[in-house]
Amino acid sequence: MIALLARLGLKPRPLTLKLIRMLGSMRLQVLAVSLVVTAGTAVHVMMNGVVNSLFITRDTYYAEAMMAHLWAPAVRIPGGIVETLARHPGVARAEPRIAAAAILDMPGETAPVKARVISLPEGRQPFINRLHLTGGHLPDAHTDDLVIADEFAEAHGLKPGDTIEAVLYGAKKRFRITGTALSAEFIYAIPPGELIPDPRRFAVFWMPERAVSRAFKMEGAYNEILFRLMPGAMEADVKAAADRLLLPYGGGNTYGRDTQLSNQFIESEFQQLNVTGGIIPPIFMGVAAYLLNIVVSRITDQERGQIGLMKAFGYTDAAIARHYLIFAYAMVALGVAAGFIVGTRMGGGLAEIYRAYYQFPSLEFTAGLPVYLQGLGLAFLAATVGVFIAMRRVIALRPAVAMSPPAPTDYSHLRLDSPLFARLDQGLRLILRHLVRWPVRSALTCLGIALGMTIMVAAHSMFDGVNFMMQLQFQSLNRQDVTVGFIEDQGEGIVHEMAALPGVQRVEPFYAAPAILKAGTYERALSLTGRWPDTKLSLMENEAGEAVPVPPHGLAISASLSERLQVGVGDTIHVEFRTGARKRVDLPVVHIFTTYIGLSALIDHNELAALTGLGPRVSGVHLEVDPARMDDLYAALKKAPKVAAVTSNANAYAVMRAMMDENLNTMNLFNTAFASLIAFGVVFSSARISFAERVREIATLRVLGFSRADVNLVLLGELGILIFLALPLGGFMGRQLAGMLAAKMSSELFRVPEVTAPWTYGYATLIIVIAAAISGWMVMKQVRTLDLVSALKYSD
Repeated sequence: MIALLARLGLKPRPLTLKLIRMLGSMRLQVLAVSLVVTAGTAVHVMMNGVVNSLFITRDTYYAEAMMAHLWAPAVRIPGGIVETLARHPGVARAEPRIAAAAILDMPGETAPVKARVISLPEGRQPFINRLHLTGGHLPDAHTDDLVIADEFAEAHGLKPGDTIEAVLYGAKKRFRITGTALSAEFIYAIPPGELIPDPRRFAVFWMPERAVSRAFKMEGAYNEILFRLMPGAMEADVKAAADRLLLPYGGGNTYGRDTQLSNQFIESEFQQLNVTGGIIPPIFMGVAAYLLNIVVSRITDQERGQIGLMKAFGYTDAAIARHYLIFAYAMVALGVAAGFIVGTRMGGGLAEIYRAYYQFPSLEFTAGLPVYLQGLGLAFLAATVGVFIAMRRVIALRPAVAMSPPAPTDYSHLRLDSPLFARLDQGLRLILRHLVRWPVRSALTCLGIALGMTIMVAAHSMFDGVNFMMQLQFQSLNRQDVTVGFIEDQGEGIVHEMAALPGVQRVEPFYAAPAILKAGTYERALSLTGRWPDTKLSLMENEAGEAVPVPPHGLAISASLSERLQVGVGDTIHVEFRTGARKRVDLPVVHIFTTYIGLSALIDHNELAALTGLGPRVSGVHLEVDPARMDDLYAALKKAPKVAAVTSNANAYAVMRAMMDENLNTMNLFNTAFASLIAFGVVFSSARISFAERVREIATLRVLGFSRADVNLVLLGELGILIFLALPLGGFMGRQLAGMLAAKMSSELFRVPEVTAPWTYGYATLIIVIAAAISGWMVMKQVRTLDLVSALKYSD
């Protein structure tokens, strides 16, 4: 580099020449620091860039589609109510529609395919929740044709002109597809009762209003109103007005985007990415600050005389500090530049994964300038902190003191002549002497290695938690093979009809009654689920793993609902029913059970029948089925006129398992690489600094007859001790970080349990040890090639 500058006719300043020489002579440590900075910057750009991309894409899509601000479902709404609500202050537009469940009989699918059918205004796009056509055209207003969700069409190889068979309100008919479309309302389109999109088993389609109203016996009426609000409008006021007017028509449960299912999942993803992007990058930058600190500390100690000489020649403290700061900035700049490139590539890959689950018209990774500037600022802040902590002692020295040799290291206060140390062999005494002499550095090195372990354990604990949740929810608690939902609530006679279907061995009914649950200033709209006694297919457990029965009086609620309403056992919840007699009652909380999916409140079915005033009702049933006759059952359910949805527990588990397995390898690769970089950077830098500090001592030992193995033992033995201490510390810190991440990522939709499998600790330990071994091997090479004569002439 210096020769190149000379050929170009450039004459760099003396400190610039010195800086170039420092970077060249310490290129391996420069690489170690840069790699850690690269990892931290890459994670920052990837996570925060994806959040930015999703946020911009979603909001742009919502604006283009005129996404609704409020949804007001009901049973049957007359047209006059819509006009009244459209005139309410703050309402920009109110648009009615019919939305209902349907079943499709698709070739190649033995199980009935769940679907959602939505009406289209006659001959045009809706004003609210406009469709994004990806092929074909809207159906003619006077036909029974339909537009189907693009992802479903792609999964089944459908195109405009093809036909499908659907069961609408018990009547089976073949319909022609005129187009395919995306909807802002179904960006994250999941089947009812599931967590993962499955485009093969869930469809959304749109049909002319006349055809839908005729199929569902809704002529002259609707069952849902969508609202667009004016800027600055009070959403709560419009919601209250809609609830009040729709209560007589089976409504009273108006909700906004915050509880709209698709948007909830998107917001939950924002939350998780923000948590990860806010916690992990600072860990890397903290390690980078430490590495810069030990590198610059070593350099300033080694160049103490040069610093004194520079002061004597008139260089100010600020100029000298700036010189070493530029040295650190050069290392950080390399890492930041690489981090920007790697983070952008990784962000693009992550956006590709999201495109498989989130149905946007387009999703491109666009981190945005603020994300890059934040990453740059975080990295340079770490460099500044690390350098100034390292330099403050040397910079404060007067020139004459700085130019004089430092006093020899004093080990007398360590009491190495005590009987305890006397029993140790000479090599171990040398190791312990160096560790105890520099306690802060030893502690920070141990902490740095532990942080690599922390990231590994925390990341894998999240997967352990999800695996535990899946085992608990799909196999331990929910043991049914199939869940069947009905078009509308049925009488108890439906239980006998279900029991008569092929292969059914056990039937357990449930009834879901919509209600508002209030406790003080907290409230939540959900359905109270009425359970029958002796339930064996859908169970409940508390945190201790003990079975929780449905109480004969009062409520059993999930722990997540308990937290949401801030109630415990013995407290009272005010319940306002939105069906039947619409009673308002106070019910005690009798049990709190553990569930990791959604919010739940259970009640005895007899008490629920009495409170609603409707008598015993059945919304759906859980079925235990003979596996050999599962296909026969599905064939019968496809023909059943009262069935609205069929959910296979095994299929739901398989889809979630496949998603986990597909993404697990990618995330494992990232986590392993990042944790390895931390371990490698810390161990190599510490070993390299230790080698540089003790090169004269190492050469002396070799001359006195110590073998290379003995010297390596002394040099790397202290790192081995620090790694040994760091592993349990890292495991503990990783477990704590995993708990914090799980708490911050939890939402109403799902919670991640705090679980860490034993193999996680073993895997993390293996990765850290391998990274440390590679670092140790590189230092051993330096010992092997050490010039003993030059080393003995070496002086700090």
